[in-house]
Formats: sequence, structure tokens, C-alpha cells
Amino acid sequence: MTRKYLILHADDFGMCHASNVGTSRALNEGLATSASVMVPCPWAAEVARMKRENPRWDLGVHLTLTAEWGSYKWGPISSRDAVPSLVDQQGYFWPTRKELYDRATLEDVERECRAQIGAALRLGLEPSHLDSHVGALQYREEYHQIFLNLAVEYGLHLRMASDKLQGQYGVGHRRSQARALGVTVPDDFIYLRASDAESPESRLAALRTAIRALKPGITEMYFHPAADSEELRALASRPWEWQVRVFDLEFLTSDETWRLLEDCGVQRLSYRDLGRVQPRVKEPL
Repeated sequence: MTRKYLILHADDFGMCHASNVGTSRALNEGLATSASVMVPCPWAAEVARMKRENPRWDLGVHLTLTAEWGSYKWGPISSRDAVPSLVDQQGYFWPTRKELYDRATLEDVERECRAQIGAALRLGLEPSHLDSHVGALQYREEYHQIFLNLAVEYGLHLRMASDKLQGQYGVGHRRSQARALGVTVPDDFIYLRASDAESPESRLAALRTAIRALKPGITEMYFHPAADSEELRALASRPWEWQVRVFDLEFLTSDETWRLLEDCGVQRLSYRDLGRVQPRVKEPL
């Protein structure tokens, strides 16, 4: 493959109203090609209405097993009694991956993931792919196996962290394993932690550098676009937590970003179109 394809993905659709406003703008007015929905969150119902009004949107299920915001929480789609190891005393998801890994059973994890996919289908989201909130399903071997098996069973594309990042958690060769099962995955994934940027200018420079350095093949770069609002600011315990989301929306709707992609010969791609560019063909391990 000699062309450079880029999936510009919007995470956390449905997390709050500000995320919904920002993500819808990024999809309709900006460069975002795909987005994934946090089905357990209260604002997922608004996404379902938006999807009916925008049937061409390419959406996925952002499988969610943690609730990391300090004063804003959510819990499972399943009843608390059905997945007791996934929730704290208040019935909310655990706030961190570590707490999830320390307490959850694999049976409860799979049951809840199935419930979220089922809810997405009932909401009419027509998911094209699966991904994992805060990477919870990607950084433990046994969790990743559930992730892969669900993609196979439901016939969905799969979002996957970079080989380098997975290697840091001791999880390797997952792209090869996915493709051996007939699951379509991008070739690479660009992960730029918002907390690493010293300023919007430094984050902008890092994003531009990453785009200029794209290699031929299919790469995903992900964002958290959101509209600035009192709601968004109230959710955040640190300013950068909301500032970077507003910045991501600006980046995805910027004329300069459009020009940068054109100058670098980058063709935008959605998860829905992933199978057209990279057909579902089982590859040997």
C-alpha cells in the first residue's frame, strides 16, 4: 500500500452534552471521519437522536468499563446484580484500569460488553467498529481476547493501540492475531497524551509533526472534541482536561488542518470504509 490513509476518530461521543455538540460539529463541519459512543453514559440517548438525523455518520461502540471523572459517574448497562465485580458501593464503574483489573471477573466483563453492543444496536447506532475506553480491553491478555472474540462474533472492525504501546504493557502481536481471525484493524495508531503537552501550541506542533510523518498504510489518530461550556468545565478537576477537548474541536475544524492533510497527500478514511481499503482476509499468524 503506497497511499497514506488517516482515520480521524472522535472518542467519548455521548459522554456529556458538550462532547455531543463538539463531536457532531467535528463530523459534519470538520475532518472527523468516525466516532465511538460511550453507551452507558446519560447522553448516549442524544447521540441516538443525532444519528437518526445524520444516517451517514460512522459510529462505533466505545466499550466502557471505568468511570474516571471525579464528580460525574456512570455504571453498567447490565443490572448491578448481574455484574457485581464491575461496580463500587454506589453502583458506579471503578475509576481506574487498575481497580478494574484487581476486582473484575472476566465473566462480568464479557457480559457487560455484550450488553453495551446490544444497547448500541437497539439505539440504531449501526456500529462499524469496537474500541475500548481508556484502553481497558487492550492492556491485559485475557481482556484483549474478549475484545477480539466480540469483534469476530459481531463482524466489526477493531480499533487497536500501536504495537509500541501494547508492547509497553506486555501485549504483543495483536494485529497479526486479529487479522488471522479475519478482523480488520488499522496498521498503526497515533497516541498523543493530552497531559504531555505544555500548551496548545506544543500540542498543535506535535499533531502536525505526526501527520507529516505518516507512513503509507492506514493510521488512526484520535481526539476528544467538545464544545466549551459550563458543563464541560464543571466536569474537569484540572483545566487541561477540558481545554484539550475544546482544542481538539478547533483542530478538527481548522482550515489549516485541511491544508496540512492535502499538502501531505493524506486521504481521510472512516472505519466503515476500512474494509474497502483493507479487505477482510484471514492472514496466517
